[in-house]
Amino acid sequence: MPNNKRILFIDDELVPEAREPGGNYMFFYILALRENGFEVVETLGPDDALKELQKPDAHFDLIILDIMMPPGKCFARKDTDEGLRTGVFLADELHRLARKTPILVLTNLANPLTHGELRRKKGVRDVLTKDSCMPFQLVDEIRRILEV
Repeated sequence: MPNNKRILFIDDELVPEAREPGGNYMFFYILALRENGFEVVETLGPDDALKELQKPDAHFDLIILDIMMPPGKCFARKDTDEGLRTGVFLADELHRLARKTPILVLTNLANPLTHGELRRKKGVRDVLTKDSCMPFQLVDEIRRILEV
């Protein structure tokens, strides 16, 4: 049952193998979202995500953002702490390009300082860790944020 909500999912672990059953755990997040009627656009990092957002017809109801990713070309000159903080920089750029689109952080990074910093960023609604957020919980959190 489609709900007409589009999600931009940004995570470097969304490699082609992850799209197949048994590929990696990311498959189950994508599956849960699609089974609950969300249209999911998958991107592997900041460069791909920014390209998606700059398309003339780009519209997303929510952005799911990982924190630890290669910096790509767009953040190559930033101090991303070898990719551990790429998502922190990307959150600012996402908000600049899509001000009204809520951002939900889903990360393996369990650093409370970084989580606090992200929660203070404009547009970020919540920070969830992959080790404690099951796919059905992600769906529930998205429904809460989008009120669907």
